[in-house]
Amino acid sequence: MSLVKIYDPLAWMESMKGPAWENILIKENLHFDTAIQALGSIDPILKKFTVKTKMLENVFECNSIRLTPYGHDYKWSFSGEKTVREAATVYSEGIKAWAVEGAKTGKETYTITCYSKDLILWSSGKPIGPFLVVSNNLCYVLETTSELRYGRLVCIDADTGKGRKVIFIEPSRSNNLSLVRGENGCVFLVSNNSGKQALYHVDGTKVERLGSDGVSFFPVGYVSTTTREPNFFMRKADLRAYWTPVGRALRAYMLPKALLQHGIEYFSFGVGVLIVSAAGYRTFYGCHPSTAPTKIHEVLASIQVEPWPQGDHLTVAVKAPGAEPSVYTIEKGELKKKEGAVYARASHHETMAADGMPVPYVIVKGKGRTKGLFVYVYGSYGISTPLSTERWKPYLDDGWAVVFALVRGSGDFGDAWAEAARRSNKHKTVIDTEAVIYAAQAFSGISWRQTCLYGRSAGGYTVGSLVSKYGRGGLIGAAYMEVPYVDGLRTMTNPKLPLTVLEYDEFGNPADRIEDLASVLQVSPVDSLPAEGAPAVFVLNRTSLNDREVLPYESVKWITRLRGFPDQTMGAEEKYLAITSGHGHFVKGSLDDQQRAEDFLLLNAWLFNSLV
Repeated sequence: MSLVKIYDPLAWMESMKGPAWENILIKENLHFDTAIQALGSIDPILKKFTVKTKMLENVFECNSIRLTPYGHDYKWSFSGEKTVREAATVYSEGIKAWAVEGAKTGKETYTITCYSKDLILWSSGKPIGPFLVVSNNLCYVLETTSELRYGRLVCIDADTGKGRKVIFIEPSRSNNLSLVRGENGCVFLVSNNSGKQALYHVDGTKVERLGSDGVSFFPVGYVSTTTREPNFFMRKADLRAYWTPVGRALRAYMLPKALLQHGIEYFSFGVGVLIVSAAGYRTFYGCHPSTAPTKIHEVLASIQVEPWPQGDHLTVAVKAPGAEPSVYTIEKGELKKKEGAVYARASHHETMAADGMPVPYVIVKGKGRTKGLFVYVYGSYGISTPLSTERWKPYLDDGWAVVFALVRGSGDFGDAWAEAARRSNKHKTVIDTEAVIYAAQAFSGISWRQTCLYGRSAGGYTVGSLVSKYGRGGLIGAAYMEVPYVDGLRTMTNPKLPLTVLEYDEFGNPADRIEDLASVLQVSPVDSLPAEGAPAVFVLNRTSLNDREVLPYESVKWITRLRGFPDQTMGAEEKYLAITSGHGHFVKGSLDDQQRAEDFLLLNAWLFNSLV
């Protein structure tokens, strides 16, 4: 592949420095701000985005602390205390709490602090990842070995923060580490490379490889506090294999093969429950040794299980499409539901991709006539599609139907579904999305001109690919993209970027494999976009200057190319890029509310043809 030379006339943007770069930032934000100001005050819209449900407030408990889900993080406080803190993860024993906290720069750097009520007992400024396990008076964290790479497992004294000891170093640059606190104090270390994993048992300062013939794992833990045998599920040799229970205690459960095919979301000896997922549905089973599992409940929803369940009690936050969040509690095999109000109707469907693969999708419709179609896609890293419509409720209230595309590349059918759209097969995520859009349009009676496709981060790869393919119209009329990954060829051939080497097995290594090069050139938005850009597609794009996952120059390149490069074409003015300073891959709080309100105002104006 050394004979292949890449020429990109916009490569100068990658330094993100100099007067020309600064002028572009000013120009793009001015273009966006002018459009927003022309539409009037956002205050009435903003109210729709600042109303938050209290159903999940302090929904989880861990000894002396209460936790509220907050995006990918938690807000937490000691019981009876008013001080509320934010953490990527937090754990408590007795009157102490250990919190992994992110820097306020948005660059995804973390440190650990040990609290006792309002007192800080100790803290460490050493950069770590967003993982934490405390067990047997040892605090385990993953130190960063390079930006966004967590490659070194260390343990420290949980009481004093002293006695740091390195107990494992990941040798491969292609793998990232994560920590799992299993049941009854069992500590697991997972090494992951785009779905293919290695599992380790951490016992004190000893680290032992488990299931050497496995390629994917779901850690469970010890059956009791007096045993030291780790139990886990694994797929042997192939990601298409069924889950195999490993460990004497786990093998005693009579789990039928049908439950061991797709995704396992939770298993507990103490609670006696197994939760599996497939095609957007979460199914709860009561499980006990030597007896067949019994189905307790099934729901079309995303779920979040409490991070540190204890004993025979489990709390689950349930986010169903078209409803406020619900809270399920399971105790002694009995499930109780505290359900949120329903405000829209969700229905499950299936269509056929161009290669004959059945692809599921979910349509959510509010009251009244449907005026526009809003399609959500992600489809990467084996992550299940989030079905919550909390963020999209204002859209539903205003006549949009929201569609969730459960495409290959996601975790919506387990590991094999994710693996089916990796590397040179990444186009399968695109053709699945294309099929879902056509099917949803036919079902809803909505034209492509009133269809908006949304993707965030890696979801932007699919959205951008379809914008490039249908830049003259015919599939979608608008694209809404947040911190999108769009510059595939330059990113995947630059190993100096934080995530490139870690993602060779997700998006391909075009410098090493000819089939991966062909795939990137076919799918990558920037690389597959015609010179005329996308004259018939309205595009709204957001990025942040401190984003280290998807660097902001990608969005700047993308918006420049979308308008036609080097010569702008018709529709160039309907390409908007908003650039946020001081934040990274995620924006939170009141600024997040404001940005969502602005975007809603702009997209609604596009839908109802009122842009001025």
